[in-house]
Amino acid sequence: MKLHENQLNLIRFLARFNLLDYQDCLQFLDTAGTGDRTALSYMFRPLTKNGYLIKHKDGSVSISAKGRALFPEITPLISTGGRGPEQHRVMKVSHVAALMDRNGIPASAKPSKDGEPRFIPSACWRNIAPGILSTTRFVGVLTAEEHRLAVYDIGDGKMEWQVRAEGSLFYTKYGSYKTMATGMLLICREDDWDQIAKNIIRHTMWHRRRLMKDRCLERNRPTRWSRSPIVLRSKYEHVYLTTPKRLAKSLRLIWEEEEYIEDFLGNAVKSNEPQMCDAEL
Repeated sequence: MKLHENQLNLIRFLARFNLLDYQDCLQFLDTAGTGDRTALSYMFRPLTKNGYLIKHKDGSVSISAKGRALFPEITPLISTGGRGPEQHRVMKVSHVAALMDRNGIPASAKPSKDGEPRFIPSACWRNIAPGILSTTRFVGVLTAEEHRLAVYDIGDGKMEWQVRAEGSLFYTKYGSYKTMATGMLLICREDDWDQIAKNIIRHTMWHRRRLMKDRCLERNRPTRWSRSPIVLRSKYEHVYLTTPKRLAKSLRLIWEEEEYIEDFLGNAVKSNEPQMCDAEL
């Protein structure tokens, strides 16, 4: 069977990530942007019929040995060991990786040497940056030039936010800042964007005095964690909220953020005490 380019790209993607949701597979095949689910399902069907991919009852899709044989040079970026929660986590990582790929940002095991945007899956980033606690919910890190944004798939915003664990992404490596996150990128559902932003601001302001403290004790061993809504700390530096449809525009604004800030500041200067204000005349 002769495969089309988009079908080959899907198999190639699964050779790196092992698992992907069926709906994400259809979107991956929709290179023309038609949104015709029926036509896309017919395009997907030959991949399972001919044994390149396997569609499971839970809606996940995995690659077979036959499919992997098409790309023997590709090494998987993440493993699918375990069941239930572990596979669900892999699906979240692959979902965001597919979203990044559609926006021209390839996945990689390490940042690009020339500063080009790359999405580093969480399992790969743990090998680069030590001390990250196991309870953190990030799915990967988006790197570009000096940016190292911890990426989260927060869905409807109702997730258990581990304040201490997420803070471990901002640890230094033996005093070096090269692996310390420079901010966060939260990706949520399209229809919930406004409400999620309001909830995050409300919860953050409620705990403002505690969260604005700069004191940070780095740990390389497990620590106790707490269940709470999403709240932001001053150590996160930059936090951006976006949706899949807004992602391309959000990234353009993030890359040009410093220019926007300079234009906005005018004659004002950035404050050295962020607890008091962001800028002063």
